[in-house]
Amino acid sequence: METLLYLAETYFHQDWDLNAPTPVGVLEEFSRSETAETVASLRSDVEAILAGDLTEDQLRNLWLRQGRSDWDPTRHGWATFRDWFDSILRALP
Repeated sequence: METLLYLAETYFHQDWDLNAPTPVGVLEEFSRSETAETVASLRSDVEAILAGDLTEDQLRNLWLRQGRSDWDPTRHGWATFRDWFDSILRALP
C-alpha cells in the first residue's frame, strides 16, 4: 500500500493540476516519471485494495487521510473512491 500512499501524497497535492491538466494525465506522468518497479508496485497495491472488502469510507480514509492527498476524486467526476482506484489501474501501462 506504500506506493499508493506515495502517489496520493506526492502527485495529488494541492497544485496537482500544474503537472497535468487532468487526473488521468497525472497518472500518466507518474508512469513516465517513476521506475517500472514503482509502477508495478502501484498496480499491485491497487489490485489488492480492490480485491479486498474495504468500505467506501475506508477507501476515502486511505486516499485522503493516510495518503494525505489534497485531491478528492468524488469532487472531480468519480462517483466513488472504488471507481477512482479502477481508473488508476486502467491508466497504468
